[in-house]
Amino acid sequence: MKALILAAGEAKRLKPITENMPKCMLQVGEKRIIDYQVRSLIDSGVSDIVVVTGFLAEKLENHLSSTHKDAIFTFIRSKDYYKTYPAHGMWLAKEHLNGDVIYLNADVICHPNLIKEVVTTKYDSATALHKNEWDEEQVNIIVRPDTDEVLSMGKQVSAKLSSGEFVGVTKLGTEFNKELVKVLDSFIEKDELKKFAADAINLTIQRGQAMYALDLSHLAAIEIDTPDDLIEADIKLKQFYNE
Repeated sequence: MKALILAAGEAKRLKPITENMPKCMLQVGEKRIIDYQVRSLIDSGVSDIVVVTGFLAEKLENHLSSTHKDAIFTFIRSKDYYKTYPAHGMWLAKEHLNGDVIYLNADVICHPNLIKEVVTTKYDSATALHKNEWDEEQVNIIVRPDTDEVLSMGKQVSAKLSSGEFVGVTKLGTEFNKELVKVLDSFIEKDELKKFAADAINLTIQRGQAMYALDLSHLAAIEIDTPDDLIEADIKLKQFYNE
């Protein structure tokens, strides 16, 4: 099993604090955002980590290589990070989408056990879900209640149909990845560069590949998009380690 972290974005909504720093390298508590992810992966037995970089790529690559000596990193640079969305970064890493892969967005801070739950799930393919209040800005998921199978995901999912929020920590199984690569190739062939990774995962589901939802609402997580998110993340981190 390996991990794929998408970390190419410029984080314009967090400027000026990200003017000279990749978002995932911002300090929250005692560590940088991405360091929490990497440590949780290693502690869960996943040390083979592919990172798609872009904005200030060298700074991020040097930090990871020097900080986490017990991980094996493969770095893939996105030269077009400023004009593409995450699915393009996933496509750049498509040769690594084989076997079981843990996919993460680099701007998510979560409880240390959340990543472990996804890594150790019994399902071939599964994604963490939080039963949060619906928000049109988040990726929402429709789940079949009797089987926990994901029927659809995306920002198009209505409040009436939503079962919860896509956290951004997902296990992609071998068969799922075979179809996912075809979906990513189709995006590039059509020059559809502004697609999210969740769009690619959703289309793979619609093509018949099974994905299951793991209700991990009891394990906190937050995606860092704004200065307020940084404050909230700092509060949640203190809760994690005082439990």
